[in-house]
Amino acid sequence: MNKTVLLAFLTGWASLSFAQQVPIFETSPLSVGLRFFSSAPLPDGDVIVYGGTINNISATNQSWIYDWKSETWSAGPVLAFAAAQMQSVVLSNGDLLAVGGTSDFIGKTQKSQLLDVSTMQWQESAGSFNFFSQNYTRHSALALPNDYVLLSTTNGDFASYDPATEIWTEIDEGPLDAGGSPMFWFDAEGEVLFTGAGGQVYEPNDPPSAGNLFYLDPAQPLLTDGPVQLNDGRVITMDLELNFDNDVSLYDPITRMAAIVSEVPYNGGVNTRSSILLPDGKVLSFGFGDLINPNNTKIIQVYDTSTNTWEIGTYDELGPFETPQMHVLPDSSVFAIAGAPQPNPANQVWILNRLSTASHEKKTENHLSLFPNPAADWICLKGMDGITANLTLCKPDGSLLAKWPMSGGAISLNANLPKGIYCYFITDEQGHFLSSGKLMIK
Repeated sequence: MNKTVLLAFLTGWASLSFAQQVPIFETSPLSVGLRFFSSAPLPDGDVIVYGGTINNISATNQSWIYDWKSETWSAGPVLAFAAAQMQSVVLSNGDLLAVGGTSDFIGKTQKSQLLDVSTMQWQESAGSFNFFSQNYTRHSALALPNDYVLLSTTNGDFASYDPATEIWTEIDEGPLDAGGSPMFWFDAEGEVLFTGAGGQVYEPNDPPSAGNLFYLDPAQPLLTDGPVQLNDGRVITMDLELNFDNDVSLYDPITRMAAIVSEVPYNGGVNTRSSILLPDGKVLSFGFGDLINPNNTKIIQVYDTSTNTWEIGTYDELGPFETPQMHVLPDSSVFAIAGAPQPNPANQVWILNRLSTASHEKKTENHLSLFPNPAADWICLKGMDGITANLTLCKPDGSLLAKWPMSGGAISLNANLPKGIYCYFITDEQGHFLSSGKLMIK
C-alpha cells in the first residue's frame, strides 16, 4: 500500500509551512534479517546485498539481489569468503570490489574479493593487505578513475589496490588522524580528500602507491557523517551525533575551504540516518529522526544546496532504527533498506520518491536503445517513434555523469568524458522510466 509523506518547507526555525508531497511505500522486505551487511548497485539497476551476519555471531557468505522492476528478492552468488562490515567499491566496468571487514567480530579480514558482473561470480583477490594492523575500528575505500582503489584505516594504515594484478601495496605515509574517514576524489584537482580531523589531502602519483599527503591548514569544519559529493564536485558532510549542533558543512575543492551552511532539522543519531544525492542535485536524508515525539519516527529531509533550504516530512510508523543503506534506482526513486531487522526477522525496505509500485511497469516494455555503442563523439536513440525523452548517463556506482534532452537526431557527447562503461537511463518528460542499459565510450 502506498503511503504519502507531507513535506514541510523550512524557512527558519520559527516558521513551518506545507510544501510538496514526497511518496514513500514499503516494498518487499529482506526476510533473512541482516546486520553489518554491504550493498551496491548493479549495472542493470538492481541492488545486491551481501555479507553481514544473520546470527550476530559470525559472518555469512550469502548475497541477495533486489529486482527493482518486479520489487522482488532472489538469491545472489555466494561470496568467495564470509565477511561482515565490508567496504563496497564499484569499478568503472561495473564490477564490485568488497574490501576488508570481519568474519568473527574479533579479528579483521585483511583481504578483498571481486564480483565479476559479466559472470555474476565472486573471486578472492590474489593479494591481501595483511601488513595492516588489526587494531583499527573503521576503514574506508575509494576507487580512482584508473580503477586503482585506496584503502585507509583509523589506525593510520594506507594502501592501494592494482586491478590488473589484484595486489595491495602499502603506502608508507598514512592519514593518521583522518584515516578511516570518508574519502572523495576530485578529478580537476587530481586529489583525494579525507574528511576527518579537519581535512587531509592526498595527491597520488601514477600509480597511486605513493604521493603527497598533508593536512588542510587551517583545519576545516569538516564532518564525517552523511557525506555526499555533489554534481559540481563539492562535498556535503553532516554532524549526526546526538546532543551536538547538527551542522551541515560544504567543502569546495577549488579553494580547499569548508563552511558551515546549515543545520540538520531532525536528528536521531549517527547510527540512524544516511544521505544520498538525488538526480536533481538535492540531498536526501532518511532515517529515524524525532526522539522528542515518538509518533514521528520516520523522517525524510531534502536539502536544496542552491537555496540552502530544507523540506521536512514525517511518517508516523516505525522507521529504520539503524542506518539505512540507500541507492538511486533507474527511475530516479530511492531504494532504502534498514540496517537491521525490524521487526524480526526481516529488514524493512522502502521506496522513496516513486508515485506507485506500478509507475514503471508498462514503461519497461519499450525497446529503446542507444547507437552507436560503443560511442565516441555522438549518440542517437533508436526506437523513439517521435517521443521526447531524457538521457541520463551514470557512473557504475550510480552517481550522475551527464544528462541530455533527446527529441530526435543525434546529440554530441562531451569530449571530456573518460573512456569506460557507463549505465544509461531513458525517461520521458515526466521522469517516468522507459529503458536502461550499458553504454561504452571509446
